Amino acid sequence: MKDLFTFKNLCISIFSGLFLAGVCRLGIIFGVITAIVIFLMVPGFIKYIRQEKEYYQRFTDACIYMEQMEGSYRQKKNIREALVDTEELFKQGDMKEALKQAVAEFIEENTGADTAKNALHIIEKSYGCEQMELFHDFLLKNTAQGGDCEEPIELIEKRRNAWVSATEQCRSKKKSMLFSVVISFVTLFAVSEAMVLFLPEEMNIMMLPVERGLVVLNVLFLLLLARGVLKKNATDWLVSSSQRDKNKINRDYMELEQWDIKKERITSLKWSVFPMAVMVIAYFLTNSFVCFAVGFPIVFLFLNQHILNRYLLKKRLKREIERDYPKWLLSVILFMQKESVQGAILKSIEDAPNVLAYPLEQFRKTIQEKPGESDAYFQFLMDYDVPKVHESMKILYSISKGLGGDQEKQMYQIIDKNNAMTIRSEEIKNDNRIAGMMGYLFYPIFPTGFKMVADLVLILMMVYKSMGNVF
Repeated sequence: MKDLFTFKNLCISIFSGLFLAGVCRLGIIFGVITAIVIFLMVPGFIKYIRQEKEYYQRFTDACIYMEQMEGSYRQKKNIREALVDTEELFKQGDMKEALKQAVAEFIEENTGADTAKNALHIIEKSYGCEQMELFHDFLLKNTAQGGDCEEPIELIEKRRNAWVSATEQCRSKKKSMLFSVVISFVTLFAVSEAMVLFLPEEMNIMMLPVERGLVVLNVLFLLLLARGVLKKNATDWLVSSSQRDKNKINRDYMELEQWDIKKERITSLKWSVFPMAVMVIAYFLTNSFVCFAVGFPIVFLFLNQHILNRYLLKKRLKREIERDYPKWLLSVILFMQKESVQGAILKSIEDAPNVLAYPLEQFRKTIQEKPGESDAYFQFLMDYDVPKVHESMKILYSISKGLGGDQEKQMYQIIDKNNAMTIRSEEIKNDNRIAGMMGYLFYPIFPTGFKMVADLVLILMMVYKSMGNVF
């Protein structure tokens, strides 16, 4: 952090302070305070701008690494040799060092499954992301089990390309959002200052210490918000979305399964008694129909809170399913290189995403009770409106029974659906990232609005003073 407090930053702070002091007529004392505020904030700006560039460089390095490893493994079918080839591609940097350590792992230990796993883990420790973990998992399984690697690598490559495309798109949107936020900050600040800059002499408040203090406070809050939006913009693209606790997710599923509308209506009615009583008492005390205008929407909300709660619960689970289902489906497709459809699904349960653990246990129970029937496939997540999940499960059932003609064509159908779901999954993650920045378009309204209201009060006081009413 010390290297951020440099002479260059000091110069930026001084010139910015002088500029604002000149435009806003802050005077020496408040001009110096403004310069100090800017000097303290500039390091944070530089830190997050650098961080954004570093995160993007890590993302780029990870993409190049996976692309090169895919090509090398296709040719050599050996993890160590693929790592050596990939290391030569990087001339310097953190990825080069990580690859050196990974290759050295094979020299220090006897070559084997654990050695390869440890070597790949070294890279994951620095650059680990969902795509890389899936790819490494495939490499280890393919090395241990053997078999053709062309089709699985093509599938992983398609998924990676979808991830890269969605990430680049999100980064572009975040840049546009950042530009809009900066314009919003500058515009609001300029409007608030323009309002007092062109006032006639008898209303001029710019020389008042209170006004100068308000300008400095406004600058401080806007700079804090600017720092916040730069921090939001510095996204680590390799960080996977965190999963909720499995027990909490299972409780949500069971709550929806055991949902009794009659029981829930009674509970909602009990909850609505208190706001209803408050509304009636308020009416008798004030004799105003405003009480009903305010009270009825609140009572209505309490009466229907069970419906709202169910809707929000299903919506949250649906978004988590859309986000994590493609990853699980990919693991099933990879298992299907060596296993039957049913065997692949059952093997995938152990490492399945938390949101699919409960539905997959239900699948296991149903398949054991009715092994020859389609119920397990057709009823999987049927209560949730996720069409591509239902379509892919029907195709899996069709493949398991040898129905529908060409099995290879069916596999490509399911791969295409998985890619479409992967893109949707990445969009959900990226929407959350962009949403975090959108608020900064409106946050500056609060400090700037407060200053403008305070300015109006000061102007009124100056007018009264000039009229001889305030001394």
